[in-house]
Amino acid sequence: MVRLVPGFVSKPLLGVAAYSVWYSCFLAHKFLKAAQNTVQRPVKDRKTVLVTTGRQAKTLHIVRALKEQGCRVIVTDYQSISASAVSTACDGSATLLPLDTNRIFEWVEHLEQIIIRESVDMVIPVCTINEALFIGVAKDWLQEKLPHVQFMCEGLEKMAKLDNKDLFVKMCVDCGVPVPESGLVTCAEDLKQVPFSKMDVIIKRIESSVNRTEEIKIVRKGCQPPTIHATKDDPWQWQRFIKGEEYSAWFVCIDGRVTFEGCYKSLDDLLYFDGLEVPTKVSAAIEKFISVNNLTGQYAFDYFVEESTGEFFVIECNPRASSVLEGVSNTPGWGACFFGQDVRPKTVYGNTGFWFHRNCWPFVSGRQEGFFSWTDPLPVIVAELAWPLELLRMKAVIGGWLTRKPENLPQQAGRPISAVFPSLCEFLGFNYHHVDVNIGKIIVPGPTVGRDYAKFQVIQDDPRGTFVRAVAERRDRVCRVLTDSADVAEMLRSSKVEVTRLVDGLESEEPQGNEKLLVGNQNTILQFGKTGLMFDAVLVAQEACGMAKSVLAPQGRMVAVEALPRAAA
Repeated sequence: MVRLVPGFVSKPLLGVAAYSVWYSCFLAHKFLKAAQNTVQRPVKDRKTVLVTTGRQAKTLHIVRALKEQGCRVIVTDYQSISASAVSTACDGSATLLPLDTNRIFEWVEHLEQIIIRESVDMVIPVCTINEALFIGVAKDWLQEKLPHVQFMCEGLEKMAKLDNKDLFVKMCVDCGVPVPESGLVTCAEDLKQVPFSKMDVIIKRIESSVNRTEEIKIVRKGCQPPTIHATKDDPWQWQRFIKGEEYSAWFVCIDGRVTFEGCYKSLDDLLYFDGLEVPTKVSAAIEKFISVNNLTGQYAFDYFVEESTGEFFVIECNPRASSVLEGVSNTPGWGACFFGQDVRPKTVYGNTGFWFHRNCWPFVSGRQEGFFSWTDPLPVIVAELAWPLELLRMKAVIGGWLTRKPENLPQQAGRPISAVFPSLCEFLGFNYHHVDVNIGKIIVPGPTVGRDYAKFQVIQDDPRGTFVRAVAERRDRVCRVLTDSADVAEMLRSSKVEVTRLVDGLESEEPQGNEKLLVGNQNTILQFGKTGLMFDAVLVAQEACGMAKSVLAPQGRMVAVEALPRAAA
């Protein structure tokens, strides 16, 4: 059907509907929190925990578990509409900057400001796929500067290796974890070397495989390979396709020690979660992997149990929280696992679905609603009404023809409106595959945005240098930098900045590149302040930072040299 409703009409209407629901819930939350604070006694010496990605169901389950432990909980997201932000277990919320790989420093700097403002003791990343690497950078760059803050995750190096399907396979081999035969495809010639004639093969885009229809291809033995656009910057991985049941096992661990775990039977774009025990041999293998790599955080390991042999093969790792936890979140006091307590002996397994997808009670017996609680009623309204409307407004008003026989729809999740009424959606200009309220995403035509591994690799290779350059540089002008460190001056040598370095004497030193040497000490900094000389960035010893505030320009950045990230090993 021809589109008759233009985007400039449908988008505002969807926005009005979404934000009317959101602000109603936001105001109701303020009222409920005021009432809650009136009847509850304040808890002394409680920890403040920041949890990311508040729109997701797994985040809400973590927020409620932390509140059960007496924590003060702050929730972040990338837009104001966020289900966990209106939970009675949430004590505050904040909106993060967009995930832009060209502005990683600004993202980390903004997160730091939130951590300081809210006096955060612990950061628990729940993460979107792309956010995991940003969080890894944040840990590397902030752990020296904010030593009292515990990040429940690893730094960039380990996060990137775990997230990269090809590198993860090599880690498994080193630890004796069984994995299927695999390889890397970076060009058409590599594709010709894949053993399609010898085995069933699955090919997955390494950068992202969110859009399963376009970014995951299964090729049966002897069949022609698919058309993919693999490059060195956007590689694909092939693996022997394991015929059997797929599962996902989730682990919480601290310093290489597992404190909680759960499992579910995995299906493409699964939208219900029936909790299972992790099989003993799988748990033992993954526990060894976690111990050898001394991991801290939450990790989900996807594995297959091969039909013909009964053996299991791990296929990939998601270094972040998993929806598996929704199948074990009925465990009493399970939030203690984030503070080092092993809660596995008292695990309670449950089943979770969503009213939006019609796969829980009253549509399906034995499954609880993933967002709803009688004592916390607002998140379900935001997650299953306001946010889907906003997703449609932001991403689905693109027009185009809809197939009458959509493929790869999630099982037991109902049929989306685009599949039930395709002509109506074409008339309105809506074009999408399905909405997933569990993690708050919408699948639309086309490949998803990759993770830009190349830029993270630069940071990984030189975390200290990239941080210093990010502090000192600006896109719109040449900045003036004050430092008393030869190491910092060396890291800025190739940057478009003017460096003034304080030294004890000039006899044995000559200025290099873009630096100007100045004999002086902390008193010299005070003289700069009196003359009105200002610097855009100041990187000096901790003891000089107090005086250096007088020479820091508005919007300038100051970092103690002792708080700089550690150099790469």
